[in-house]
Amino acid sequence: MFCVLKTAFSALALTLSTLSPALVSARHLPNGSPDAGRTHAPRHATRAAWTAVGRLPHMVDRPAVAVGQDGNVYIFGGMDNGDGYNVSNSVYIYHPSRRAWTRGADLPVAREGAQAVTWPDGRIAVLGGSPGCPNPSSAQLCFSTSRVDVYTPRTNSWRTVASMRRPRYRFNAVWSRGRIYAIGGLDGTQPLASVETYDPGANKWRYVAGLPRVTEGAAATVDVWGRIYVLGGAPGGYPLYNSLYIYDGHRRAGDAAGDARLRRHVRWRR
Repeated sequence: MFCVLKTAFSALALTLSTLSPALVSARHLPNGSPDAGRTHAPRHATRAAWTAVGRLPHMVDRPAVAVGQDGNVYIFGGMDNGDGYNVSNSVYIYHPSRRAWTRGADLPVAREGAQAVTWPDGRIAVLGGSPGCPNPSSAQLCFSTSRVDVYTPRTNSWRTVASMRRPRYRFNAVWSRGRIYAIGGLDGTQPLASVETYDPGANKWRYVAGLPRVTEGAAATVDVWGRIYVLGGAPGGYPLYNSLYIYDGHRRAGDAAGDARLRRHVRWRR
């Protein structure tokens, strides 16, 4: 019997030793404490908080922003003020390790409202945007560009690649499965539903399945499987959208839709 009990206690001790330190070291606190009844996180854990780390060298509105493969933050263009005419071609680089700003080579063409997409090899593409608005009160009347310039941080240099098929402003651009996707936006006269994709190896753009309706000013992101989510936006005015669209460009066995499938989620699920 003694041997059986000894074996059982040894197994229990081994089990406890594999548990999270937060559970093993938990201690009960007085009921009046805000931490009463809670387990304690490891000592190295910190509470989430916002911290001011510095300011841009000058005020800017609607720049294109990307995080490089080197961990630095790149800010391209934007507006120096709110009158719609002072569009910037400045490039600023924030170095988190030093908490310092440096200047990069200027954009070849000044613009605001562009999109920036980081490539796996470290280059950053800056797409579209507007070189200015003759009537700042109407985004639909802003000039739009289809231009695409690629910045190489290692050499601090620019190269112009193939332009998008449509000028785009207030649009979205993401990297998914080895390609850039440019989604919706305004072309200077009207809102767009079209979606086009860029192949860096071929230096060519082509259209893929468009959004179900014209959309500008939306938000877009990509999940770990490469699916593209587009949320909200507007038709170039009111009413605003609350829809969520998911784009999956992979071919699937038995999928009659071919190389593109677009479906709509009409509500959020918990």
